[in-house]
Amino acid sequence: MWVALTPVVALGDSNGAVRAVQSLLKYKRGSGHYAWSSLTVDGIFGSGTRQAVKDFQSDVGITSDGVVGPVTWEHLLWHFDLMTSDSYICTGGSQPARESWGTASTIGALKRAGYYFRTQGGSSIDLPFWDLSLVHGGYLYPHSTHQVGMDADIGIILSDGSACGSGRGTYWCENRYQDANGNWWCREDGQYSALYHQTYTRELVWDLKAGASFSGTQMVKKIFYNDPVIRNTFPGLMSKVVDHDHHLHIRYYTASHSNASYQC
Repeated sequence: MWVALTPVVALGDSNGAVRAVQSLLKYKRGSGHYAWSSLTVDGIFGSGTRQAVKDFQSDVGITSDGVVGPVTWEHLLWHFDLMTSDSYICTGGSQPARESWGTASTIGALKRAGYYFRTQGGSSIDLPFWDLSLVHGGYLYPHSTHQVGMDADIGIILSDGSACGSGRGTYWCENRYQDANGNWWCREDGQYSALYHQTYTRELVWDLKAGASFSGTQMVKKIFYNDPVIRNTFPGLMSKVVDHDHHLHIRYYTASHSNASYQC
């Protein structure tokens, strides 16, 4: 049945299946991609469509041959959504749309967490969203763990409310020191900022858990972050890992997934 619904289409073909491919390609990138936004949905598989297919295949980590077979169809049809800012979520810095694709359930859980954090915790700060995955689940350098669209990077919370602007790149640090000029630095990762708001960041973790709890099932599998005070608040859920002093890495799971890392 799947094969019948996903005919192989390639350069030179002209039919409804080609039109479907073009429509899906435009949806996956839309106006956020300079080359694909002008792709014409005309049912004709020309050189422009072939290049768009090759780009898409490369992004999602499959053979980039410009031919749309069952595997490419599967990637085009997976239910991925684009994460965008709203009343409770803000993007850190100039977050490109191509790095903001995730499964619908992951995005739903994040938006729910943003609502809780913004409205229930007494904080006027939005949830600072960074990265999900590259274009519909593709490889997001340098973290291959973001490839399936169920790992999300969330910024730490700063006391001046700048977590969605200058907050990106601001560190909490376990081993900090002060130089001769009175500036604080981190021995492992970079600059330390006294603006780090530990209480609000810990509150954010509670809300991330609550946002991913559906019908009594907790859909957060792991959170990677290096502040021991916050890690000790959530034993078994949080772990320390290199280069995670300035953001929370949230891993979600689903009841059934082909990748064991995202299974319950």
